[in-house]
Amino acid sequence: MSDQEVSGSTQRSALRKAIESGREGQAWIFAGPSTEATELCAGQFAFDLIGSPSGEAHPDIIHVRPMGRMALLTVDSIRQMISEGSLPPTSAQKKVFILHAADRMQPVTANALLKFLEEPSQSCVVILLVNDLNRVLGTIRSRCRLFRVDKVLDEEIGNSAVEELVIAMRSALMRLIFEGARVAELTSDLSERLAAIKEEEPTAAVCTDSGMEITPSSLDFQKKQREGAMAIQQQEVEKAVYAAVIEWGWELSCYISEGICRNTESIQEFERHAQTLKRMRPFPFRSFEQIVVRACEGIPRLVPFKVSIESLFIQIRKFLRAYQR
Repeated sequence: MSDQEVSGSTQRSALRKAIESGREGQAWIFAGPSTEATELCAGQFAFDLIGSPSGEAHPDIIHVRPMGRMALLTVDSIRQMISEGSLPPTSAQKKVFILHAADRMQPVTANALLKFLEEPSQSCVVILLVNDLNRVLGTIRSRCRLFRVDKVLDEEIGNSAVEELVIAMRSALMRLIFEGARVAELTSDLSERLAAIKEEEPTAAVCTDSGMEITPSSLDFQKKQREGAMAIQQQEVEKAVYAAVIEWGWELSCYISEGICRNTESIQEFERHAQTLKRMRPFPFRSFEQIVVRACEGIPRLVPFKVSIESLFIQIRKFLRAYQR
């Protein structure tokens, strides 16, 4: 894949063809300014690689996240990844490692990763998620295929509307745990925001595998195509929302354990409730993440968003209250 910006539909087509042809490669960089978008796209690619339905937890998809006060990938986490990579996959044909914030690591960590990329295990695929491609070593970039995520969400849905929904979700989480807001009130607001996005006409072009635009003469076929595009669009929005919940949980975990948080708005809210958060140390992020992943499993089953979010909020509130005791 060339190092150039192409449309979201073209990128996904290229990824799909790479998997189908068996030339998916063993190292990728997913680069883009939106953390939620890169995580969403990389997660879907990982599920496609192992042939598992998206949204379902899988033991052969391993996330490696930044640690410590500086929120950096550590050399120990890379060494652990190398150790796990030497073991065969649990149930899939491949094992996929997703490295979050891979543009933030010390030289010793980058060198450890480089050695792994120079002699990768044939059963492993590594995906590096970065916001700033210029901060990635050239020697690492040269060993990875590049996937630009810059325009993926912009092309398919109104990006500003999605960002507003994500912000509303983060605000709802704050109100849920710190203000005791009613779950019904929070879910109603989020559902209305999603419904407004759903009513927007999908902007993504419908393309064939060869990239040629389809112009069907049948109005009935056009209607079905439009309805299908709208359904896909809504699922992509819902996935972005759940990815934001996991990101928020990770920010909360970092603040509780290390007193740091990359999101300036989140840390201001966390600091206001520092005494409450002290009772939650250490925060069980993995357990929190599994709650969200299970809720996300309802997307491909077409569980109504309001029902899924309401259930998620109830579980999060119950989980946090039990943990504070």
